[in-house]
Amino acid sequence: MPAKPAKKARTASAGEGNADAYPRQKGRQENNREEACIQAAQVGLAIPRGRPRPASSNKGSHETARHLPHGLQCGWSDAPPRWRPKGSGGDLFERVHDELAGDAWLVGRVTGQEFAKGKPYSASTKETFPREPWFARRDAKAYGVVLDAHGKIGWGRSDIGGDPIVVVLSEAVSDAHLAGLRGEGVSYIFAGKSELDLALALDILNRELGVKQLLLEGGGGANGAFLRAGLVDELNLILCPAVDGAKGAPSVFDSTDAEADRRAPVTAMTLESSQALEGGAMLLRYRIQNADIQSATGR
Repeated sequence: MPAKPAKKARTASAGEGNADAYPRQKGRQENNREEACIQAAQVGLAIPRGRPRPASSNKGSHETARHLPHGLQCGWSDAPPRWRPKGSGGDLFERVHDELAGDAWLVGRVTGQEFAKGKPYSASTKETFPREPWFARRDAKAYGVVLDAHGKIGWGRSDIGGDPIVVVLSEAVSDAHLAGLRGEGVSYIFAGKSELDLALALDILNRELGVKQLLLEGGGGANGAFLRAGLVDELNLILCPAVDGAKGAPSVFDSTDAEADRRAPVTAMTLESSQALEGGAMLLRYRIQNADIQSATGR
């Protein structure tokens, strides 16, 4: 996954497989797959700070945040259908990430699980906790936000590369899981009764932590969810030269089978800039225009 904005978290000798230097480019070494991972595509997704208030007569005037680059991590092996140039696109991703300078970056549960070091928390506790935000820290320069609606991740750490973890939960999460998060100093917020309301999550992050620029960094499921919610207003895409003739390549924007027929409310994409990068890569920056999400979804 992409590396963090915190310069102090990186080392001068960082390599592609150095998870400490590139904490969000962590490969799945624990799977023992003999493949090299590269940053095949990087997307910077700009997400509005929150849903426009229904009472507002000035549609679209709400402040928006230029959001983070998303890293689509693809696995590459020595199989004949696949080819890529030597080296990695990780340094390019990191450069664009730093240029966007977000107040926080966000990933989904599956991607977040890759950073976890702990075991599942205890299934029971005698304590009860209110379903309201709890923060171990409020003074960080950047936060690592992870969507985990049902409380599946046991962290074993409180930060990723120096950025404090903030977990977005539903109110259905058990008190035992909340006790585990508190015990490890992992902050959390609630954004929905049983499922996550992404616009509400953005509102809370802005109100509680002052997050105005949120960088959405995947995976494809999280990216797709924000896109379908009409919350993406900028896309930064790094195209790295590669050839993949194999099946099952991951997508920048993905969906479950149940969500496959739900269209994103995107009405236009405008190319704002293009830039040639080293190694034959290209950086494309698009402004995304969304329809009024209430009109598009009827909600």
